[in-house]
Amino acid sequence: MREIKFKAIIIGNETIITPPIDWTDFENKTCGWTTYHEGTGEFEEHEAYYERLLQYTGHKDINKKEIYEGDILKRKVIYEDPFTNEKNEIIEMGYVKYIENDCCFKVIDEKNGTLHSIKNNFKIIGNIYEDYK
Repeated sequence: MREIKFKAIIIGNETIITPPIDWTDFENKTCGWTTYHEGTGEFEEHEAYYERLLQYTGHKDINKKEIYEGDILKRKVIYEDPFTNEKNEIIEMGYVKYIENDCCFKVIDEKNGTLHSIKNNFKIIGNIYEDYK
């Protein structure tokens, strides 16, 4: 069973809160998280309105980073042509989206019109909310 976690895009800040949020009030679209200050040894509570919640997929990339919906993923695939036995390398890239009909997260490659399962051989190269405004 995968761990249910979220990140949030904060209204007005246009940045993603990277550490998973600690609590969410869906009705009021607010969330909260705690940060620890090493210098003082104190915890600081934060609360903000969010624009969008990004859910953890339960998968990690090749660098062991958690993959969230909206992340842009890339991988190299080497395949052998069955007729010539030549090895070819292609780059697959897309963004993570929850597909309701399949009840799972997939990598959407709009350029080639394909869907990919999320596997650990992808690398996170950004996210659609910060890199493609």
